[in-house]
Amino acid sequence: MNTFTVQRSYYDTSQTMPTDVPSSQWPLQNLTFPSVELGRTSASTDQEFFEQRWQFKDDFARLVGTHSLKIGGDFAFFPDMGMGMGYVQH
Repeated sequence: MNTFTVQRSYYDTSQTMPTDVPSSQWPLQNLTFPSVELGRTSASTDQEFFEQRWQFKDDFARLVGTHSLKIGGDFAFFPDMGMGMGYVQH
């Protein structure tokens, strides 16, 4: 049996953070350690992430006596992918 699959997906997320909320009202306060920094560290931490993906997958399965064998592979192609920081507007 041979199975061939094609899949396309698009993912886009935006995260905007208000700048007029005092930092004392944020649930996670700014904490700084030598290797870790938590909380809001600048006036603007707005982000956007987008990804377009095409995937091609082919599997081959065969029953030989009491044994089954399955081999295959897939290829993923990302023609449009990126991340932006700063002011996000749609």
